[in-house]
Amino acid sequence: MECKDKKNRKAVQNRIMIGIEIILFLVMLVLIWKIGNYLIDDIKSRNYTRNLEQAVMIAEEKTESEGTSREQEAKEAEEQELEEAGEQEVEIPAAIDFDSLHEISQDAVAWLYCPDTEINDAIAQADDNNYYLKRLLNGTHANCGTLFVDYRNSPDFSDEITLIYGHNMKNGSMFASLMDYQNPGYYEEHPVMYLFTPEKRYQLELIAGYTTDTNDILYEVPATVADRESVLSHAEKVSSFISGVTAAPEDRLVILSTCSYAYDDARYVVIGRLIEESVTMDKENYPDDGQ
Repeated sequence: MECKDKKNRKAVQNRIMIGIEIILFLVMLVLIWKIGNYLIDDIKSRNYTRNLEQAVMIAEEKTESEGTSREQEAKEAEEQELEEAGEQEVEIPAAIDFDSLHEISQDAVAWLYCPDTEINDAIAQADDNNYYLKRLLNGTHANCGTLFVDYRNSPDFSDEITLIYGHNMKNGSMFASLMDYQNPGYYEEHPVMYLFTPEKRYQLELIAGYTTDTNDILYEVPATVADRESVLSHAEKVSSFISGVTAAPEDRLVILSTCSYAYDDARYVVIGRLIEESVTMDKENYPDDGQ
């Protein structure tokens, strides 16, 4: 009888071990499936972004006179010195081909470029702040989503404060680079971004960056003049870098927002002022509703 009980216990233990092994095997399969999907999604998103960049970025044109001028010779000498020093001058695109962007989606309202970083992406605007969280500009599902303007903002960046959201991706894409502004030295190397709209090319001169939460007044859209001053005053006090840049009363602000993971619902935001550089497209090419 005792021998039979031992056999029964051993049989039960064997069944339990087999059950555990099956469960572990299934968990492993799920993990492999998730990792595989993540890698495929990452490759798809990066390829899409690179192809989009090549399709819509318009380089500065050099005229024959520019190629033989004294200024051009000096520039070439400076470029050679930078190359010998192991550095390279960053070329800023002249414009963005919004006709091509709008063939993909009329939701495209701008393009953001930060030299020598991963930030070089289209900016969309939908009827809510959820649509582009997990979609590329062409509507394809992707975890990285698309940079997007708050649906409550004007699409032409005419508001006192315009909010742009983007994911903090582990692969360094989208707005992950914003987190580097927590290091003061990073600002010294990347003090300016470039914002393109169908009408204009702007410099986005960075003023401050700090960690906050979703209850911050900067998320009140549309912002009032008083909100704007409150945001600037607070940002200058708590900024993780010192820029020395100040905003005049007539300056429009752009706030770039991403998750920081410092605590629940934490965000890291970078604030800049728009400085108009040049006209890139005629007004008639701008979509009437910005969508």
